[in-house]
This record gives sequence, C-alpha cells and structure tokens, in this order.
Amino acid sequence: MTHITIDTQADSDDGCIYVIKDGIGMEVKFDADYHEDGERGEYWGGHLAVEGDSWVEIDSVSNLQITRVYDPETDDDFALGSVSINDADKVQIIKIIEGVICDYIEPQHKPAYDHYAA
Repeated sequence: MTHITIDTQADSDDGCIYVIKDGIGMEVKFDADYHEDGERGEYWGGHLAVEGDSWVEIDSVSNLQITRVYDPETDDDFALGSVSINDADKVQIIKIIEGVICDYIEPQHKPAYDHYAA
C-alpha cells in the first residue's frame, strides 16, 4: 500500500489539501460536510461540576480531484495526469482530510450550561 502524508510545507486553502504520494506532491480539491456537536456543562450549587465541550464531526468527504501535481522540494509543477489516485489512496487522503478538519476547525458555538441547586 502506498503511504500518503500531508505536505506540511504547503499553504492550504478551504476545500483543498496538499499531500505527498511517493515523493510527488498533489493539490487535492474536495467537498466536505461536517457539523458541530457537543455536550452541556453542569453547575451544581454554583460550582462547575462538569465542563461542557464542543467539537466538529465529519459527515462526509467526497469529490476528490487532483488539481495540481508538483515537486514538494522545488515547487515545480508536473503534468496534471502524471499521478493518479486509486481507491486505497482515496481512503488515506480522506482520513488526512478528516484529521485536519477535526483538529483545526474550531466550533462556533459554546456549550450551554445547566444549573442545579446543591
């Protein structure tokens, strides 16, 4: 199985990710659907008993398309058709995308709190 990693040196835009496969860099555009989830926090007798938390969950990642092929060391472009991704590659790339979304997209909503008397 081919090993695919994220290109940490490349700048990233929304809707695309830069990965390296067999020493060749690829800009891969994608569509992703995700939502925020969370759990309420609890205050008991005026004291925080359980802290609330929010996070992002992935619903789907689809429409992977290679839009650029390049040398990651020199940033020189290669012919667009010089690299392809198979189904096993897609699985790896989707896992990388999911990791990036979950690690770097901050939830917009703060968790609500319930207050209980002691």
